[in-house]
Amino acid sequence: MDERQAQIKEGAGLEESRVNQEFLDFLNRWSFPVLLIIAIVSGGYFVYNQWQARKIAARDQAFAELGNMESSNAPSVFSLTTIADEYEGVGHVSELALLQAASIHLNAVRTGLDPADPDASNPESLLSDEDIAFHLDQARSLYNQVLDRVSGSPELALFAINARFGLAAVAESSDDFDQAREQYALAASLATDAGFAPLAQVASEMEATAGQINPPALHEESDFPRLPFEPEPLESTIEVIDDTPAGPNAPEADPGDGGDAPTGQEPALSDPPSETPSGPSEPADPSDG
Repeated sequence: MDERQAQIKEGAGLEESRVNQEFLDFLNRWSFPVLLIIAIVSGGYFVYNQWQARKIAARDQAFAELGNMESSNAPSVFSLTTIADEYEGVGHVSELALLQAASIHLNAVRTGLDPADPDASNPESLLSDEDIAFHLDQARSLYNQVLDRVSGSPELALFAINARFGLAAVAESSDDFDQAREQYALAASLATDAGFAPLAQVASEMEATAGQINPPALHEESDFPRLPFEPEPLESTIEVIDDTPAGPNAPEADPGDGGDAPTGQEPALSDPPSETPSGPSEPADPSDG
């Protein structure tokens, strides 16, 4: 008991009360700012998650529209350029749509058919010289738009390489082989810097062969191996069958017939006619000489 009384400190209750009062003052001063900061951080995190969800949804919708357009029988160049403008900056859909639209124009030049109605049997689908020049200009413009959007971005070098290849193809279609070689050289340089060695090799080879026309080699059908499901050639399966009956019932050759003997048999030779008289023979007379 005496020890506990000795531990009693005078004014301890007042000191404890002062500590509690300081804590209450701290809460009164800083509780609202702290709660406000927590609310702002929580609200910002919620807004960020909502923004990410909308961004992902917009990207999915952009790729879905681009996929539906590319899977159609005759993709519309106008629709592709509309998608490129609407979804610019969304998952690189814009660049993909522009490259696809430029490829449609370039393919129209190669085939000579209207991309909206590629029917070779329809005379109205055939492109004139003015139409071909128009499609070349459109393809060149779209490839340049891709270069403008991806220039300066090493991670988008593949888009720039495809655009350079496209511009080289446009130049070759216009018989501008110097420009084609220049575009192939730029494509090879971009591919080398980005680490795409196979693409760089292809671009270099195409640069070296730009303007050289190699006619296709023509081969005979006999030069190709026969596939397992193909039948044998007709002449090798035909067999000459002798349907002439053999044995005692075989027909005899007519000596008076001047025709050929049956196949596989020699003509029969008839014996010379006998000079023996047809009547009965008489005995010889012994008195005769």
